[in-house]
Amino acid sequence: MNYIIEKNQVKTLLDKISAGYEIFAPVLHNGLPVFEHITETDKVLSDVYTVNSPKGVVFPQTEVLLKFNLAKNKVDLKELEESNKKILIWGARACDAVAFEILDKLFNWANYKDEFYFNKRDKATIISFSCINPPDSCFCTSIEKGHPFSKQGSDLLLTEVQDGYYIQQITKKGEEFLNEIKSVLKPASADVEKEIEKLAKEAENKIKRKINTKEIKSKLDVSFESKYWDEASFPCVNCGACTYVCPTCYCFDIADNLAKTSGERVKTWDSCMFANFTKMGGGVNPRIDPKRRFRQRFNHKFKYFVENMGEPLCTGCGRCIKSCPVGIDIRKVLTEAQ
Repeated sequence: MNYIIEKNQVKTLLDKISAGYEIFAPVLHNGLPVFEHITETDKVLSDVYTVNSPKGVVFPQTEVLLKFNLAKNKVDLKELEESNKKILIWGARACDAVAFEILDKLFNWANYKDEFYFNKRDKATIISFSCINPPDSCFCTSIEKGHPFSKQGSDLLLTEVQDGYYIQQITKKGEEFLNEIKSVLKPASADVEKEIEKLAKEAENKIKRKINTKEIKSKLDVSFESKYWDEASFPCVNCGACTYVCPTCYCFDIADNLAKTSGERVKTWDSCMFANFTKMGGGVNPRIDPKRRFRQRFNHKFKYFVENMGEPLCTGCGRCIKSCPVGIDIRKVLTEAQ
């Protein structure tokens, strides 16, 4: 059976499951819609395009890996306390959910599995919303898995219809969540699916800018020494905003914060756009100038990652376009690369 949740029942739903879940959802922060851990369900925004992605829920911007005490002849490790609650990601976009599939593959590759990522990821239920009106910066249909109504990576996909939000169950985890909240749902009428198909086609047609990702890979294969990168990178101020709002960027640094007799090891997001990112012992830095860092970002996403993982490190969400203080458009850079 298919269901609909009325808009005025969203708060009831979130209140109902709040005892067993840590809830992350869009809220207004300084006037901007952002993903945050929420405790007040009446502040939750359901169907908005957030400044940041929900990546940080399972791959936090700052995360303590271990704590320790220093003794005279030894180091004592302290166990980290971890919440037993499940995690609910409410209000992701379809492009955000696709990103989780990419990160899942990245953090579980060959003989390596990131336990810190999967400790949270395995507990997370992802409830995404279709994009009926994609922003003009969106180019998700240029990506193989991308679409404003993509089901990839979501456990449930919600679409706004006249009566509220139509719910599409995608995974077993989504089915289990539906069983928890059935009391606040109502059956969907038989003709809703036709309406969803119509809305999906209309949304796809609203995305006017597209790039050929297969063609881009072949161009990047031969453009490494091109003078084009001097021109394209010139406006870039290396602020890293594009990487911090990106749902798939995953670079991080690890450092020890030390006091006299104790300390902690912390993992924090890093960015290939920062000058110290590739700085090595002795001061050597193979990407000392902004052009090389700029070129690296595009090659990583659309050449190296394709070679290693079989797909671009991008979902076409367009957040990097919206966040760039100097107006760099990833679509333009990739199209004009030579």
